[in-house]
Amino acid sequence: NARCQDCAVCSRWFVSGDGTCHLRTALAGYAKSPGGTLGLDKMCAKKDELFWNDYGMDRKCGGDMMFQTGIANERDCALMCGHDIECFVYQFHAGRKECIAGQSFDCGGEDGWVGGRKKPTAREEIKKACDNFD
Repeated sequence: NARCQDCAVCSRWFVSGDGTCHLRTALAGYAKSPGGTLGLDKMCAKKDELFWNDYGMDRKCGGDMMFQTGIANERDCALMCGHDIECFVYQFHAGRKECIAGQSFDCGGEDGWVGGRKKPTAREEIKKACDNFD
């Protein structure tokens, strides 16, 4: 983990108790889930397709839960956030090759950004609907 923390473009991952692989960037300030197995890697396999809502994502999102990632392209920026259970928003600025990710509803900053807010998968929507029936 120390090697990855020193490398701005490296990522770290953990496998949670249910076997799900979650990606973390070296610079993200997220907490590792209890009982997770931590490792170093650039990518981890995720079978689910990622779905994004890009409405309102052309202006920079802010707040204490948005983090610089050190990732220099939009594809990897989206992939990192998509694999991360705690990440709901990613944004990329092509001119600066800058990726930020995390959680924010305050997206009224400077323009020039592209990105997405996670959309729930059909499986997540069904589970949420079923959980509402007691």
